[in-house]
Amino acid sequence: MNELNHKTVNFIVGMPRSGTTLLLSMLNSVEQNICIPEIPIALYLYSSHRNRSSFENEDVSKILSLKTKLNYIRHVNINEKFFYDSTANCNSYLDFIERAYLTTLESSKKVEKVKNILDKNPIYTFYVETLLNVFPKAKFILMARNPHGYVNSCIESVDPGKKVRSAEFYSLAYNKYAHEIMQIQRKFTDQSLIIHYEDLVVEPELTLQKICDFLSIDFDSEMLEFHNKSFNLKINKEDVNDSNKERVKHKYESLSKPVNTSRMESWKSKLSEVTIKTIFSITRKESQKLGYNSSNEKIKYSFNYLKSVCFIELYFFIAKYFYYLPVKLREIYRIKI
Repeated sequence: MNELNHKTVNFIVGMPRSGTTLLLSMLNSVEQNICIPEIPIALYLYSSHRNRSSFENEDVSKILSLKTKLNYIRHVNINEKFFYDSTANCNSYLDFIERAYLTTLESSKKVEKVKNILDKNPIYTFYVETLLNVFPKAKFILMARNPHGYVNSCIESVDPGKKVRSAEFYSLAYNKYAHEIMQIQRKFTDQSLIIHYEDLVVEPELTLQKICDFLSIDFDSEMLEFHNKSFNLKINKEDVNDSNKERVKHKYESLSKPVNTSRMESWKSKLSEVTIKTIFSITRKESQKLGYNSSNEKIKYSFNYLKSVCFIELYFFIAKYFYYLPVKLREIYRIKI
């Protein structure tokens, strides 16, 4: 299938809660782009399939099962016939994954018009070198955000049934992402671009043009009308169970409206003075490297802070090596958590 030869694959990574979904929806608003919403297609079979030169229907089934296994609330079309029919033509892992990406193509988009595939997944921030092994020409948009906005958004966006973590926990997570973003930018300067959430919200057109230039994608003013596009209708409400309805409303309702700045500094009224100082003290060094204002608050080594340090180290250790584990082991771990 020669239609894949002219397509590029790039990635939206960086911090969660930093506008990654907003950017994905903007770029997904035109026919030339396919944007993948946090389905780990690129790495799911990497550990076992990266050196293969042929692929079977069983391999296709494993990728197609991701939608069910990960319980997506964002509706994604799956063109199973296209994937099964084209697998025989794959002679590399790259070929196989590109076809897997195209299975998510919206029915209103045409394969022959698609030029760019954009895979959005914050956890891929820790797998950039691995992804470059598969896609050596890939570029990475590194999304960042003010630490207070990040922590506040993390607290407010916890899925139903999951525990809300402390400000210390989210601040330490912020540092992990910020540190990795700066490492990527230093190591892969020509293939990475840091974008601040605040710039995307305050100056969406200028920031989008900058992103499109970097990715060698044609800018289209239609991207600013993402909230009106059928490509971005994210929810098949019949597929959403009761426990996820509030998550759906909270996570995606804002994406059905034009960009606005009302959420950008909502943390000032939502977070207590003590919490604000705590975030300042923990994130001051890493956030300053990303260009955000800092303070001279010093870390208070409370029990909650020390407990969060241990948990964060374990959490990100697992996150960084998760996709190198055998698939069966990953599934056991996923069920347990």
